[in-house]
Amino acid sequence: MVTLASTLSDPANAMRIRFNNFDVLSADPGEKEGGKISFLVDPNILDSYMSLTLYGAICKTIKKDPKRTGRVILVNRPALYDELRDLESVLFGTDEDRLDKLKVVQFIRMYNTNSKNTWNQPVFRVIEWATNVAPASIFDPPEDFELPSSSE
Repeated sequence: MVTLASTLSDPANAMRIRFNNFDVLSADPGEKEGGKISFLVDPNILDSYMSLTLYGAICKTIKKDPKRTGRVILVNRPALYDELRDLESVLFGTDEDRLDKLKVVQFIRMYNTNSKNTWNQPVFRVIEWATNVAPASIFDPPEDFELPSSSE
């Protein structure tokens, strides 16, 4: 995950938060060759397709200051580790009862954007989740939302 401290500490994101989700090839030596990882990127950093060049630049930036990785999370959003564990369980777990075992995430919404030929992947997926303190209406459209009529 790559995010800004301001995104994690913004009160507007306390109950519901959105990230762009990319599948990228793992560069970790411990991963099997060709293994993919799910990479979450704050839309305030990148809200579009991620090319290999952009991915490389983000990874280089992270590696420049590895001591800083994770520190901001503890200060600005202490439950984020549990949120990420819940997401991992829902998206990649195999336990049939995993939705009943979530600690801090209540709702998850995910959708794909258009496809690109470069990686044969969706340009990116958008994933949003709401914490267990969010009201059931958290993903409802605003009251003034209207679908455009077919004559427009």
